[in-house]
Amino acid sequence: MYPKQTPTGPQLLCGMLLWLISWGLPSCSKIEADTEAPTINGPSFSTDQDTLSLLSGDSVLLYAQFDDNIFLKNYTLQISPIDDAPFASTIDTVISKPLSGKHFDLHLAWPTFTGVHSGLHQVSLICADAIGNESQEAHKVIQIKNSIDQQKPIISLINPPVNPATVFGGSNLLLYAILSDNNQLGRIMVQLYNQNDQKLYQITPISLAGNNQYPFNTLVPIPDAQGQYRIRISVNDAVNNLSDYWLILNVL
Repeated sequence: MYPKQTPTGPQLLCGMLLWLISWGLPSCSKIEADTEAPTINGPSFSTDQDTLSLLSGDSVLLYAQFDDNIFLKNYTLQISPIDDAPFASTIDTVISKPLSGKHFDLHLAWPTFTGVHSGLHQVSLICADAIGNESQEAHKVIQIKNSIDQQKPIISLINPPVNPATVFGGSNLLLYAILSDNNQLGRIMVQLYNQNDQKLYQITPISLAGNNQYPFNTLVPIPDAQGQYRIRISVNDAVNNLSDYWLILNVL
């Protein structure tokens, strides 16, 4: 009989590599030659709505499928506010997780933060394979409403007293309004547009923090050219519930 031999370190390593290859690990030559980007089917939600609407604190059940011709490496999920002018929301979250194999089904329950502000948010997904080829970015839009406060601010226009209003070109229009909210006001923005929806004038957003009622006034420069114009008064509250008031101007 021959004495029993114990495998050496190199022999063990070689055996492990052969075992991994037998289970489908791609060879180095295949990985190096790979130029094909992975693909994403999704994202979709546990609802048939085009834009998912939910309250802050609810969970989003998100589905997606990742596929690659050789080997998947990771995916990145980002939830970020859409700049629904003039104000945006506040949540911006990035999640990155490893992947393996050629195919992966993602079923993710993502809880929104209880205090997140109201507004549109974009869910973006991207994945990469073992060599670093990246998929095209996939998108989905969700509408989040603050679970504590969903009431919009109130804009009561005092001057001008009528809408539409008639003004003279080259003058300054005194805009005066009473702003109120059930909780706390946030900011106000005033914009002037021509009849082609081209923005001609805009004031820097003014903070109204700490007030639930505010008397607001500003001078808006009126263009010289005759025609019809529109003033947009936008007010949000402390959790980004948004109100818009459109004032029509006939310029003589």
